[in-house]
Amino acid sequence: GRTWVTDFTYVPKRVVRFGVDGRVEQEFLGPTQYGGGGTMDSRDRRLVYYNGMKFVIDWEHHTWTFDGLLGQPVERPIYWKDHRYLVGPSPHLGPLISIAEEQDHQARLLVQAGKLRDWWALHDVPEIREKFGSLDAGRFFFVWSDQNGDRRPQPEEVQICEDPSDGNWTVGEDLTLLSHGWRVRPSRVLA
Repeated sequence: GRTWVTDFTYVPKRVVRFGVDGRVEQEFLGPTQYGGGGTMDSRDRRLVYYNGMKFVIDWEHHTWTFDGLLGQPVERPIYWKDHRYLVGPSPHLGPLISIAEEQDHQARLLVQAGKLRDWWALHDVPEIREKFGSLDAGRFFFVWSDQNGDRRPQPEEVQICEDPSDGNWTVGEDLTLLSHGWRVRPSRVLA
């Protein structure tokens, strides 16, 4: 009678049970990564973000629903200058940070920064690879800001310098990029 289907993905780790009529009977999600995680929105406690996924809690009925994949590894909402951003990693330091805004159930990247060698665009975007590919990418810190809103890195949107940090970064409550002993403050965010 029933059919069980597993997603062939790391996020979400999901199993769906279908009834004999073909309708979804139940979804099972989990387990989380070691140690758990996720962040509740400070201004809307119905919303929880975890590892690029969005969940909605129904407090009255003690249930929750999986609202979808955001497409980026962001999981912490930050409100800055009355605008809501999603950032990651959270709260742990990592070699690559992201600042995004949620549009149409997707996290639209506005900024990425970190160790140049860890940036996907260095490998996947020919113009970025052409401009920065000859550098010793392990020695450089980069900041990319999507200045024209096309969601695609162009060389003129990227700033680099020798990496002053240990290579691990996170995002502060005012969108400052933080590492051990280093702070990079944004002059503005184009959203």
